[in-house]
Amino acid sequence: MWKVDAKGSESKKARQIPLNASALWILGQLESKGVSPFLFPSPVTGKPYVTITRAWYRIRAEAGVEMRIHDLRHSFASLPVTNGRSLYEVQSILGHSAPKVTMRYAHLSVGTLKAAANAGSVLVPQAA
Repeated sequence: MWKVDAKGSESKKARQIPLNASALWILGQLESKGVSPFLFPSPVTGKPYVTITRAWYRIRAEAGVEMRIHDLRHSFASLPVTNGRSLYEVQSILGHSAPKVTMRYAHLSVGTLKAAANAGSVLVPQAA
């Protein structure tokens, strides 16, 4: 669990965020593991970075994509909903106080919408 204290939270409420297996694996690979109390210490100061803007622009350029870092949050919200998780679960993970906010984040894929439409269809026998 990732513990976020109230002053570091946008909602100003302390909360715990469950980390998935992929995130835990990546964190386990960090060079700072066992060396620093911080996950991403600055090699110059040893303290945590204040912003990741420069790194984000470099990563975007190398990947050849134009997206804001906040777009990753939207993508993350869409994946569990598309894979059958409830909006309430995603709302809890993202720390939204209202489901309406989460609904703006969770964009369903065309394939998911087609599957939902087909689930509500009535089979019509083919005419012989």
